[in-house]
Amino acid sequence: MKIMTTLIAFVVVLGFLVFVHEFGHFLIAKWVGVKVYVFSIGFGSRLFGFKRGDTDYRVSAIPLGGYVKMAGENPTEPLKGSPDEFASRSIKERLAIIVAGPFMNLIWAVLFIIMVFYFGIEQPTFLKQQARIGWIQPNSIAEQAGLQAGDIIVSLGQQTITRWEQALKFIDTTSVKDLTITVRRQDREIQVQLKLDKKKLSQDGGTLGFFPPLPPVVGELRKGWPAEKAGIQPGDKIIALNGETIHDWYELTHVIHNSPGVPVELQVERKGEKLSFTLTPRKDEADGKGYIGMLPFQQTEKVKYGLGESVKQSLVFNWRMTRLTLGYLWKVITGQQSGKSIGGPIAIAQFAGQAARTGLTELIRLMGFLSLQLGLLNLLPIPVLDGGNVLLLAIEGVSGRPISLKKREIIQMIGLAILLAIMAYAIFNDISRFFSP
Repeated sequence: MKIMTTLIAFVVVLGFLVFVHEFGHFLIAKWVGVKVYVFSIGFGSRLFGFKRGDTDYRVSAIPLGGYVKMAGENPTEPLKGSPDEFASRSIKERLAIIVAGPFMNLIWAVLFIIMVFYFGIEQPTFLKQQARIGWIQPNSIAEQAGLQAGDIIVSLGQQTITRWEQALKFIDTTSVKDLTITVRRQDREIQVQLKLDKKKLSQDGGTLGFFPPLPPVVGELRKGWPAEKAGIQPGDKIIALNGETIHDWYELTHVIHNSPGVPVELQVERKGEKLSFTLTPRKDEADGKGYIGMLPFQQTEKVKYGLGESVKQSLVFNWRMTRLTLGYLWKVITGQQSGKSIGGPIAIAQFAGQAARTGLTELIRLMGFLSLQLGLLNLLPIPVLDGGNVLLLAIEGVSGRPISLKKREIIQMIGLAILLAIMAYAIFNDISRFFSP
C-alpha cells in the first residue's frame, strides 16, 4: 500500500508539473500562430492520446518529463519559410514561447502556496508567543554582540516586536548591514549592535545565532538512523549529552552536528525513568555535519489566512525559496558546498509519497516547492534547457543572425551531456541515500 501510494503520488505530482510547463509553451506557440504537432506528457513511445487539428495530444511511456513539438523548431529539418514555423517568428515571439514554460511553473508555485495558507497551515505555537530567546549559538553574531538566552526581543531596528512571528519575518527580509536590537533583560532594556557580515552569516548557516525556546523532546525518528537503532523513542526528553545538561533542542543539535562519526552518549527521561544510549552521528556528505535522525516535538496549531494575506505569504515564501535555491546552486558551482543533497526522481517519489500520506495540504505544499524548482532550473543557461535557448536567442539578437547549424548542434550536444551528467549524479545520490546504513 505504501509503495502504491508513493507511485501514484509521484505520477500525479510530476505529471501535473510537466503538464503546466509544457502547456505554457503550447499556449503561447498557438497564440503567436506557430503550428504544434505534438503535446506529450512523458518521453518515448506513445501510450495513448487523441488528435485534434494539427496536434497529437499524448501520454508517452517514460514519465520523466514532456515536450511540445513545433513546426520549424528543429534546425536539422528543412524549413518551408511558412509563418506558422517557429523559426519564422520574431525573436520576441520565440522568446515568449520559450520562457512561457518555466513562467507557468513559477505562477503555479505561487498558486499552490496560496492554497496552503488559505486552507490552513500547521504552524508552531511559539510564533504567536513573546520573542524570548531560548538559545544562543556559540561564536555566532548574536553571542559576539552580547545577547543571552532569556533576553526578550523588544525591537529590531525601528520595528517593535511583540512575538516571534514578527522577529523571524523581519530577519528573513531585512537587507541592512548593521542591526540594532533592543532586548529586555530582567528589569531593564539593553541595546546591542549586530554586524551582519556576509561571510560570518554564511559560516553560521545564514542565521544570526539566536533561536526561540524549543524543549529537547523527541517528536519523530527516521527509520534506520542512529537514534532509532539505539532505541530512542518519540516522547523521550533529552536531559544530558556526554554528561552535560541539555536545556534546549538547538543546543543538542549543535553538538550532534559537530560530532560526525564520533560516538556520543544521550541520557533521556522516559515516563519518569532515566535511560542512557550511545550512538554515532552519521556524517552527511553534503554539509559534513553529523545527524542521528531525530526531529523535535513541537506544539502546532492550524492557522488560516484570508485571500489577500495568503497571496502575500506565498510571495514571501517563494521569494525566500528562490534565494535559497539560487544561493545553493551558486555554492555548488563555485565549490563552496557539496552537491550531495541534489536529488532526482527517486527522491521526488519518496517526498511525494510521504507528503501524500501526511495529507492533501502537505502534498500541495510539495507541489508548490517542486514547481518553483522546475521553473528556476529550466531557466539556467544550459543548452537544451529553456534558459540555454534564451541564451542562444540573445546571441542571435546581438549578432543579427542565427547561430549556424553546425555550432548549434555542438552547443546542444554539450548541453545534453551536461544535463545527462547532472541527472546521473542526482540518481546516484538517490541510490546512495536509499542504500545508506
